[in-house]
Amino acid sequence: PPPPPFFFNPHPATADSSTSRGLGDVYKRQFLLSGFLICSSNTLFNGLLNNKNFNNLDFSELKVAFGGGMAVQDVVANKWKSVTGCPLVEGYGLTETSPVVTINPLDGTNKVGTIGLPMPKTDIKFVDDKNKEVSEGERGEICVSGPQVMEGYWKRENDTKEIIKGGWLYTGDIGVMDKDGFIKIVDRKKEMVLVSGFNVFPNEVEHVISSHPKVLEVGVIGVPDKKTTEAVKAVIVKKDDSLTEDEINKLKYTGEQEVSIESKNIHTSSPHSTALLNRKHEFYKSQYSMKEEKEEGPEQETISNSSPNAGGFL
Repeated sequence: PPPPPFFFNPHPATADSSTSRGLGDVYKRQFLLSGFLICSSNTLFNGLLNNKNFNNLDFSELKVAFGGGMAVQDVVANKWKSVTGCPLVEGYGLTETSPVVTINPLDGTNKVGTIGLPMPKTDIKFVDDKNKEVSEGERGEICVSGPQVMEGYWKRENDTKEIIKGGWLYTGDIGVMDKDGFIKIVDRKKEMVLVSGFNVFPNEVEHVISSHPKVLEVGVIGVPDKKTTEAVKAVIVKKDDSLTEDEINKLKYTGEQEVSIESKNIHTSSPHSTALLNRKHEFYKSQYSMKEEKEEGPEQETISNSSPNAGGFL
């Protein structure tokens, strides 16, 4: 039997957005061609690529793969295209934006590592901590205005006022726009790590570490540090058991400042599951809440960066 037609999220905002560059072709193909598309997250795409049976599948009917929910790592997007012959394009949205804000074109002009271009009638600006718009190429919090932005939270006026200001939705995500208008997500604002006064974003460090051929998965967070205020901690699931801490130490993340990860803050594990993302956020929350308690109550004991399996992360 012929393969089923394209599947696409039947959300009203998605249907209304078919005029976006490249998206119209998807809807044309839905009626003209048979084929598949897949929508998922970086974690699932990475898991599939590391399944030994995945390479043996027939991808001739796979037309496009959409990644969302978290940043799609460059190494995963490139490997996906190499294995399947199909592009893995990234988009961005929130529940509060019904849910699409940006998407990459499907006409071959997509940019790996970006969330694409704004949807029609959607305006985006980037602001600093003082609510001033930043210049092109500078990082700032992503703010969205458009017909898909919610009016507010139901019966939660105070929460609404915190996130919608002057007709703009403040997303809490840090991003940057290039000269062609493509937007790149840097990380969540609240997950930024302050190392000796410099901003370090876990997502960018993860991109560097995940590029190592012996790394299957990686989660990066900030932990309290007496010397630098905060330090970067990486928890890595090995693809190859021969991976050493020295190999990770040789990798350099260069943002506002060059950062290397101390051996005490590198934790490795052999492959066990692909649920690292959830454990990362659970661990981050536990460390963050403990850090808040430390700030509020000086009598609290300092967290040890080297404590094994803290927060059930591994």
